[in-house]
Amino acid sequence: MNDAQAAGMFAGMGLLFIGVLVVALIPAIFYCLTLHRTMNKLSPANRPFEGALIWLSFIPVLGSVWHMVYVCLMSSAIKKEYADAGQQDDGAMNLAIGMVASSVACMIPFLNLIAWIPALVFWIMYWLRMADYNKKLPVAR
Repeated sequence: MNDAQAAGMFAGMGLLFIGVLVVALIPAIFYCLTLHRTMNKLSPANRPFEGALIWLSFIPVLGSVWHMVYVCLMSSAIKKEYADAGQQDDGAMNLAIGMVASSVACMIPFLNLIAWIPALVFWIMYWLRMADYNKKLPVAR
């Protein structure tokens, strides 16, 4: 292999990496946008923090931990919101705990080879549930 072929192969791998990164970032951005909007629809008394803080999950390493904390607090806040309205709802806490547990399992070597599947399923289910809450909740007072 000569230098031109090696450079072409390196450039191709770089383009592939950028393409995979962009494809992965698009759903993550829409997911965070959904969580942001849903958190902002909660009343200020039940909101543990502003919805914009979900974007901190894009910070490497810290973002993984922050996302786990955020989803649990958000589910708890939704549960409180419904309790204040005299209704019962779990706020998708079961999905949040499942997502957090499977995300932690993804950080364990060899277990991560299969743990990404339930993590992805819980992530999608949680996203859909938050989108549903976003439609159901009135705009914050």
